[in-house]
Amino acid sequence: MDSAPMTVEESAGRGSGDSGPYQAPGGAEEGQRRTTYYRRRVVVVGAVVCLLALLAFGQRAIQERLYRPEQPVEELISLIRERKGDELARILRTESTLITDAALAEGYTPPSGMSIIGVDDDAGQVEAGEVAQRPNRDRARVKMRYHVGDQSFETAVMVVREKTGWLRSWELSGHMGGLMARVNVAPPHTDRVRVAAAEVDTGDVFKTRWIDALPGTYTIAVAADDPLFGGSRSEVAIPRTRASDTLIRIDHTDLEVRPSVVEDVESQVSDHLKVCAENDTSLNPPGCPMRVDRGGVFLTIDDVEWTIVDEPEIKVRPSTDEDTHGAPVTVETIAPGTAEVTYTYARGDGEPVRKSVDITVGGSVRADENGEVLWNGSA
Repeated sequence: MDSAPMTVEESAGRGSGDSGPYQAPGGAEEGQRRTTYYRRRVVVVGAVVCLLALLAFGQRAIQERLYRPEQPVEELISLIRERKGDELARILRTESTLITDAALAEGYTPPSGMSIIGVDDDAGQVEAGEVAQRPNRDRARVKMRYHVGDQSFETAVMVVREKTGWLRSWELSGHMGGLMARVNVAPPHTDRVRVAAAEVDTGDVFKTRWIDALPGTYTIAVAADDPLFGGSRSEVAIPRTRASDTLIRIDHTDLEVRPSVVEDVESQVSDHLKVCAENDTSLNPPGCPMRVDRGGVFLTIDDVEWTIVDEPEIKVRPSTDEDTHGAPVTVETIAPGTAEVTYTYARGDGEPVRKSVDITVGGSVRADENGEVLWNGSA
């Protein structure tokens, strides 16, 4: 069987003695150029990656050298020491009446010995059975210690890096519960009290009024415009603990009735006794603290004449739980007064009868809506 004729290329190949594939002129040099090109690209990309890694490492090193997580907490401590309430309120994101420049200007003593004792990376919460993740180096807990009164306390403040910028500094986290307490003042008989230099509404058993407060020592006093009480001052230490709610109870013994109220009540008692003495018909004037024991003799009497010899010495004091009238102030006699009465029997011989009786008064005191002091007497 005849074979197919060979082509020119096949004939030339066989004639040259080369059994390999055919290569066009210049092919080896072109392949070498391409190999060199790709190698150079790999080297350039590797160099760029290394440069970026070095830059990132350098940026992190510079950032950590320039900015420390303790810095915002150090600034916070400085603001507390300087009583910069307005700036603290902005940082702590609170509108508390106890965290203002005016409130902290007097009556507030910052904690002593405020210092930073360590920094922890924030590794996040690890649930049971999970593997702990690498720490988040953009968050940290700055631990601090301080003293309030004779007690030492420790707490932690969360800080985070700023979210934008080539070199990012540290700033306080939005949650600042680690450095704020809550306080509720519950005194008897008054709706407002003065805490440091701020006046705040008081709480009660059924409705609490919790107020954000910095740790420290506060002066507690009755509000300046209270119509009945004033002058009482005491110091209360408010820490920041795990149980951060501090209820400040002011006992009735911590209250003082204003001297002007005492004078007003004494004047009302005196006026009341004068009105009683004007009664000329009864040995037991209605609503008056004078009582005559007639010894079982109930003859008709005439010519009754009362004379207040000595007024009773009274005490005007804050009411206690044992007082049943519910008023804020109680009146009691600590030294009886004396009254004399003379009278005659209508069918007698006309000789006057003279008797002396003790005078004791009591009752309660309130202030009306206009602040006027009102004594409600009892005999």
